[in-house]
Amino acid sequence: MKKFLKGSLIALILMIGIPLLILVLRPSLIVSKADAKKLFAQPTSHFIQWRGAEIHYTDEGRGIPVIMVHGYGGSHRNFQKLNDRLKDQYRVIRIDLPGFGLSDLPGGKEEKMDFLKMYSDFFTFHAGYAAYGLCLYGRQLYGWHDGLECCTSAYG
Repeated sequence: MKKFLKGSLIALILMIGIPLLILVLRPSLIVSKADAKKLFAQPTSHFIQWRGAEIHYTDEGRGIPVIMVHGYGGSHRNFQKLNDRLKDQYRVIRIDLPGFGLSDLPGGKEEKMDFLKMYSDFFTFHAGYAAYGLCLYGRQLYGWHDGLECCTSAYG
């Protein structure tokens, strides 16, 4: 009986101890902004200041502008293949929304942020940097109606 208890105790210590050691000793998965810029910024990348945050977008091609805005959890890279097909005929602007991709989230750590208002203000601000054109956006941007409202109110 003592051998069984001793063996069970050792097994329990190993079952708890090994995962804890792995968790504690694993390398950090946090990537610094500088490293992310090195890895993901493109030759057509630009950064502008908005509300104290650095906002990333790409701008390439010539012609009627097509503005592409990703959905939640995405980045400008969501539209890479479409960008490659359109950039010879259109001016393609791909925006990283504030807080996503290579863009900072403005406003610090406020408890309640009105994201719909913030993104609507952002699109209105960004419209000053781009001529009016077609706006494509990820379907998860506040759902269909609110995302369409943000884009159309800013870009006409």
